[in-house]
Amino acid sequence: MEATARQIRAIAQTIRSTPEFPATERDCKRHENIVECGRAVLLEHGLRNVRATRLAIGLRMALSTLRRHFTDLDELLGEICRRHLQTIAAALGKIDPEAPDPACARRAAYIAATRRPYGGLNADHTLLMRDAPLLPPDELESIEATRRILATNLAGPNCDCPEKILALLDNPAFDLAEIEDIIAKLAPPLTVEQQQQARAFRQASTPVGKIPWQLPEGPPGKPNMIYSPNSPPAPWVQNVPEPIHNTA
Repeated sequence: MEATARQIRAIAQTIRSTPEFPATERDCKRHENIVECGRAVLLEHGLRNVRATRLAIGLRMALSTLRRHFTDLDELLGEICRRHLQTIAAALGKIDPEAPDPACARRAAYIAATRRPYGGLNADHTLLMRDAPLLPPDELESIEATRRILATNLAGPNCDCPEKILALLDNPAFDLAEIEDIIAKLAPPLTVEQQQQARAFRQASTPVGKIPWQLPEGPPGKPNMIYSPNSPPAPWVQNVPEPIHNTA
């Protein structure tokens, strides 16, 4: 199978720990402009109906400049989807795990991060659901892996079919109340005893912070000095001659 330019660039970025030419502020702004305009164009026309050459012309830049940031439109869509998933993960991470039903709170946060205020999926989630399955395996693999992790966090510990929960949440025909009614049959909420067991497990698995090192006590009248009674005196304080006082 012939290697694509996108795959070769991924290998090159892995080998080089730092870029040979660091991105300037102008490059960063151009990169964000490509992402924003690319999102709007892909949303309106779809991945298979857009060409990189026409996108470059529409952005008033050379095709080589566009390819400097993204080797092809698959990489552009992949970055848009990964950014969207990172936003969702950040929203879910703000939910307190000690809440009575954290999975329910995460589902509410997921709906808020993926739906428009007036109904339907927002732009990024529409691209994720409609166009991301068209991506090649090297771009789609990381996206699907992240979605599987999100599905587990959204389903809760009493659910053995997290993919069904995620499919419900991604269906704009259902609102949160309807989804919760269905989930109550698939995954009943935790009992009080199960909540206590989960809380005890989290506390037991939380690493204990290391006690910070403190300086030993110094000589009288000199607290917080770097001093140890067992260490020999510093070379510059050994055999110090007595000061000579002029008594004339």
